[in-house]
Amino acid sequence: MYLQYRPYPRAQIVFAARYNEIIPSRTIPDETEFSCSANIMQGGDGSYCPLKELWWNMGLFDSTAFLITLANASRVIGQYPPYGTKETPEAITYYTKSVRSLQGRIESLEDRLSEGVIVAVLEFAYYDFVSQNLPRWLIHMNGFHAIIARRGGSFIFDRKPFFPPPHHLSHDVKHTLSPSLLLLKYIDRFPELSECVTFILETANLTTFIDERFNGSGVMEVDKFLSRTFNIYVHKLLSLPRLDNFSDTMLLFPHPMVQEALRRACMILFALLRERFSIIPSGLSEHKNLLKEVLLQYNVDWAPYLELRLWVLAIAALAADGEKVQWYVDEVCGTATQMGLLDWDEVLHILQQILWMGKTFGNEENTIKEMFEAANSC
Repeated sequence: MYLQYRPYPRAQIVFAARYNEIIPSRTIPDETEFSCSANIMQGGDGSYCPLKELWWNMGLFDSTAFLITLANASRVIGQYPPYGTKETPEAITYYTKSVRSLQGRIESLEDRLSEGVIVAVLEFAYYDFVSQNLPRWLIHMNGFHAIIARRGGSFIFDRKPFFPPPHHLSHDVKHTLSPSLLLLKYIDRFPELSECVTFILETANLTTFIDERFNGSGVMEVDKFLSRTFNIYVHKLLSLPRLDNFSDTMLLFPHPMVQEALRRACMILFALLRERFSIIPSGLSEHKNLLKEVLLQYNVDWAPYLELRLWVLAIAALAADGEKVQWYVDEVCGTATQMGLLDWDEVLHILQQILWMGKTFGNEENTIKEMFEAANSC
């Protein structure tokens, strides 16, 4: 049973601890807890809090995490005199109670990797991050890394998830894009690429939805869209086959490397989106140079896949900076020449047939276009 919040009299708020019977089933908040809860839902100090709704719902998901939610609310309230930047006694009390609860659950074999423990560890890390307590933050992040190693599912570290998509995630973007005939052709001709190409087909629906609504801040500041819709695509992306899924014999064929190049380009694309919409950390610094590695490491005959090669290079060029952009633009020029494409508009036509976000990454596209035209004019 999930926790429920009703912004009415205190007696009407009933918190069910979590579905795991290890934790007592119900807790009635006292006056202080009610005050902290109201502060959270009213916006705390009035500043924009990324994922506020998500953090609140995470706190309601688990009794240990809820104590940290209360501690964080008390800390925000305590930013005013007499405490200033210091933790309030109430925040310290809630924090200590939550630590004791978490320690007991980590010792339990059946509970240590549960969703509730993961949520609690994330709440701890967030609390100590905003409190600027680096030693405690490092402790929680080390614990989180240990959880990731066993459960997977990290975009930053590119870890495949070892769990199914959470049931609350959905593909509902209220937009239906006509399937790309070019990508359908690749699925038909190269069924071994179908899983990755199908993902790009699905993602094009998401990116078109975002691009049509891009206005400088964007739809991804909406907590529900980010937590319910965007992240299901991240889960599917992380679940795609990787090079280490193929045997040495299979690596003698080109399609594992082509698929890996597509996967890494998608990782770069999602890192760019996370960066554009102020998701911290975005993963851009971790992923933006990984495509070049696979392109240089493996000698692949790209002749049957030139449109795909053009696309992965262009996506990586959007994320590259400094002198590294030039390498990708040179490769784009070379691939375009192989395809008989004479100008940027012809290149752009191919990119748009696969997946392209001209509004969201308009400035980056203009830079690539100018460099492409300068190279072709020589």
